[in-house]
Amino acid sequence: RCIYTIQPAIDILQPQNVFCHGGSYEFGCAGKGFLGSSSEELSKEFPSLVPVGFSWEGFWDYQGCNDKETEPECRARGQRLVKWLVATARSRGGEQGHTIVLVTHQTINDLLCSILLDGSAHSWKYGQVRLLQ
Repeated sequence: RCIYTIQPAIDILQPQNVFCHGGSYEFGCAGKGFLGSSSEELSKEFPSLVPVGFSWEGFWDYQGCNDKETEPECRARGQRLVKWLVATARSRGGEQGHTIVLVTHQTINDLLCSILLDGSAHSWKYGQVRLLQ
């Protein structure tokens, strides 16, 4: 759904680099029981998107061992996603970074904010909105 939401803006703005990261899927939507969408399917339906961060098998970045993703597995995935975001920003803009527009699910945004603002995913819990003081 996120791709369908942002696609009209991509069509109008035509940014240089548009990535779809295999680790930005909603919490619990992948696991050993369902590997998610393939990068091949994504490329066919959305040719303007470059798939990155998908598994070596070409599916979402689920690296756990459960039928459905758990909160600790999601926290680890969030750490990998932040590492990619920071590396991508720095590789394009030096130490100061580069502007990145990230479109993802609210739950993943909450997780990423926890990691970026607190330095860890320890306090993140699925569905729990935390107010910053």
